[in-house]
Amino acid sequence: MFLVAALFVIRLPSMRAVSKTQVRFIELMASTKDELAKNWRLIRSRRQLSFPILQLTVSQAMVGVVLALAPALSLAVLHRPLQDASQFLIIPAGIGMVAGVLIIGNLVKRFTKIAIIAVGLVAAALTLTLLGVTGILEHVARMHHYRPVSVSLTVSLVVAVLVLILGLMNGLISIASQTLLQEHTTDETRGKVFGALNMMVNIAATLPILFAGILADLIGVAHVVTILGLLLLVFAVGQVYWLRHQGSSLKDS
Repeated sequence: MFLVAALFVIRLPSMRAVSKTQVRFIELMASTKDELAKNWRLIRSRRQLSFPILQLTVSQAMVGVVLALAPALSLAVLHRPLQDASQFLIIPAGIGMVAGVLIIGNLVKRFTKIAIIAVGLVAAALTLTLLGVTGILEHVARMHHYRPVSVSLTVSLVVAVLVLILGLMNGLISIASQTLLQEHTTDETRGKVFGALNMMVNIAATLPILFAGILADLIGVAHVVTILGLLLLVFAVGQVYWLRHQGSSLKDS
């Protein structure tokens, strides 16, 4: 595909920037600092930009942690390596995300995108908490030697349903947030806003993954997932309360 793209653009005329004046490094740094400050002021001043960016940052950090813990979670809960548990973890997540793409068109006709994001984050937090609790209960049952084949299959099916819901909520949050950002940015500000989004997502995903791995070794992966779900739930409920307290009634504009 890169080769095809290269063939398409190879005949385009050259576009080289010609600088008539030489810019000093100090001036360049000052200009960059001013642009960054202006960009952050733009994002913070508009709820339609700051809200989806914050939700995307948090949700993608959550996804990063879950992906990092997925191999350990598969072994701890399903007692099989991740490559042998795709029908309970990977495939349901993919189906859920595709379902989100298919149904969000109808949802935005009935609800605002901010409402979809807020409710989706609460639902994702609850589902993640239940996923961790399922792992803890399964571990307790196994410790008491109560784990017949029927229970093992039930746990696997419950995990598959929870992962499917997580995929669905992640799809809804991502699509609604990205759409909201596209609608409320101009050609001049769009690159700056999405650049800030990418930077925040990368920063937010790094530290939780590092700490989640350490905690998983200390207290167990199911407990870490439960704690992560509860923290996300507190954040999500706080966001909904803040929106209602602001009197926005979850409006997009």
